[in-house]
Amino acid sequence: IRDRSAIATAGTNSSIQRVKFYANSVLLGQDTSSPYSFTWANASQGTYTVLAIAYANNGTSTISASRMITVNAPAPPSVSLTQPTNGSIFTGVSSINLTATASAASGATLTKVEFFSGTTKLGEDTTSPYTYLWNSPPDGISTLSAKATDSNGSISTSAAINITVN
Repeated sequence: IRDRSAIATAGTNSSIQRVKFYANSVLLGQDTSSPYSFTWANASQGTYTVLAIAYANNGTSTISASRMITVNAPAPPSVSLTQPTNGSIFTGVSSINLTATASAASGATLTKVEFFSGTTKLGEDTTSPYTYLWNSPPDGISTLSAKATDSNGSISTSAAINITVN
């Protein structure tokens, strides 16, 4: 769970001035109009005790029952370099087409796939099918991989493959 919404019900009494929302005794935010809610964006992974406190115009307040929630890390995207295949040998080529398949976990979208030779970024593609035309690959053995990034900022790297260019 990346974002968590909390809703406090303070009744229909017009004397409610505001509702404050807390996690582990830390103020997250407040709302001054019914239905009194707060969206906790980009909550860090962990377990939290959350509660709300409703404040009335006359200075009184009411504390909600606390609840325990657990925020899990978002699932990373998946990515696989599909072309060329591991162990491919290229002779007399001026370019090599790199292709990857990638997908984001539920609730996220894929934002880009990057292509690498070793630690050197060759290029990227932001739309499926994810491809990159590698011009003038050097002679010798190259280790290729692809890296996918999703809208949550999660990143995954494919298994590396080795190719030979003669």
